[in-house]
Amino acid sequence: MRAISLSNDGKYLAGCGYDKIGVWELESGKLVSLVTILGTWVNSISISPDEKYVITGDNNKVVKVWELATRSLVKTLGLHD
Repeated sequence: MRAISLSNDGKYLAGCGYDKIGVWELESGKLVSLVTILGTWVNSISISPDEKYVITGDNNKVVKVWELATRSLVKTLGLHD
């Protein structure tokens, strides 16, 4: 794991490791979402306050917003430091 994030209500834990992001339901331990990301390493992760999105930062200095329910990339925000 490179980074982890806990949801505001403590129900979910998101983690990233190089080419994958995962979200687990803490009470059951069930993996609810897993996304493989090619061509970059994911270095940071956060769950949005409404728990609908996971936000990642990667080694290409790009911030991405992922919709948790569909596991799809919904927005690329561009370069970051």
